[in-house]
Amino acid sequence: MDNTSKEYIDFRERDYLFYGKHAKMVKDLVHSFDGGEKKLFQYNKDVYIIAPLVGFLYKRKAKSTSKKGEGTETPVTINATQMLGMKEDILFAYRLIILSDNRNEPDFLRRQDKAFREYFSEKSKDDEMLFNEYVLGGVEILHEKIIGDLKEESYVENLYDFLHDFELEFPLKENWSDEKVLELAK
Repeated sequence: MDNTSKEYIDFRERDYLFYGKHAKMVKDLVHSFDGGEKKLFQYNKDVYIIAPLVGFLYKRKAKSTSKKGEGTETPVTINATQMLGMKEDILFAYRLIILSDNRNEPDFLRRQDKAFREYFSEKSKDDEMLFNEYVLGGVEILHEKIIGDLKEESYVENLYDFLHDFELEFPLKENWSDEKVLELAK
């Protein structure tokens, strides 16, 4: 079994690795903010699931880095078993992005083929790398919006602000009140 990471999504018997500054950002996002058990994200895999959607919505892509001085030298891992366990969630996010991304493919019928017929084939390598760039861009957005350069006691406030700004930027059909957002943050 080859456990090396690739620059595209491929959870068939492979670990997924965050490198460099993205590894540090993921570590920050799963770090306990109260010195105890309270975390914004419980596991690295939780960051991975939401990050591509955040990256896509905010139109932020990023390349992987492992250069010295750009974070941590130790990669952050999501093991192959966890990746395989998230397969349906990853495919759902991947398909949403590929179907919605008319900047990279203007033809909707072609996007349908890419999302439902060609995924994880030789034809999809560019789309898989694009998805990975959205994962890394989403990690950057989550880190900037929630962690930033603030003190630990500000994380919950930052999360509230991020959710509030997100709702303003990408309104949901249901109008969420501040009380409802605070209830979800508990």
